[in-house]
Amino acid sequence: MGHAGALVRPEPQGGVQAAPGRPTAGARSHRERLSARGAAHPGGYGPARPPPDRAAARRLRPGTSAVKRIRRQDVLDLSGYERVREEFRARLIELKRPRRIAVGSRLTFIFENYDTVLFQIQEMLRTEHTVKEEEIQAEIDVYNELIPAAYDLSATLMIEIPEADLIREELDRLIGIDERVLLEIGEASVPASFDPKQYEGDRISAVQYVRFPLGPELAERFADFEVPVSLRVVHPHYHASALIEGSSRASLAQDLEPDDEPQLTS
Repeated sequence: MGHAGALVRPEPQGGVQAAPGRPTAGARSHRERLSARGAAHPGGYGPARPPPDRAAARRLRPGTSAVKRIRRQDVLDLSGYERVREEFRARLIELKRPRRIAVGSRLTFIFENYDTVLFQIQEMLRTEHTVKEEEIQAEIDVYNELIPAAYDLSATLMIEIPEADLIREELDRLIGIDERVLLEIGEASVPASFDPKQYEGDRISAVQYVRFPLGPELAERFADFEVPVSLRVVHPHYHASALIEGSSRASLAQDLEPDDEPQLTS
């Protein structure tokens, strides 16, 4: 995928940004000239992102029957989604706001859950006018891999480089970052597990999919607000950290406890 993940599309009328299509190898040289800033959006709202490679995503998450995944009956058809889209988008803006955590000036983690992934599926189906059942199910299967497994946190990592002429240089400087991201819970450190398909030889993508496998004990400590929690990057060319506290901590803690699946209703 090279330096993918920086595709910027013009904003259509009404201020709703279209979801980007899946990146292709032939479009790489064009994407490399575009700013990675377009991958992240203020206010916690962004377009549906290209899904991770399905086989690689399966390697990212251990199989478990406890994971609540999106089912076909949870996804509305195009006309049904159009009727509730504005309300759902407004709710997602507020939901995603505390789930966006900047670590330094270049890295932003957007933590995913059932709602954020359902939104991406609905937006992708809407953008691509997908109506065939097998294609709808294929989207569900791919995007479901972004939902965190039991006792895990899952995030999309955006590498934001506003200077278009520096994208290649700055991404190359961050090679090896897949071994340098930690979630610190008290004195314990949980290394991030990266999607290996977001690397291509000696290149990395500006969009990464990461998972933090906590396990039951650390999940319980994460939910204890007396225990400090932070995201830390300790790369030779990038040192930064950010506390996870307040509404961000509360929102992510909900991912680690059982809950009823939210539903869209038309």
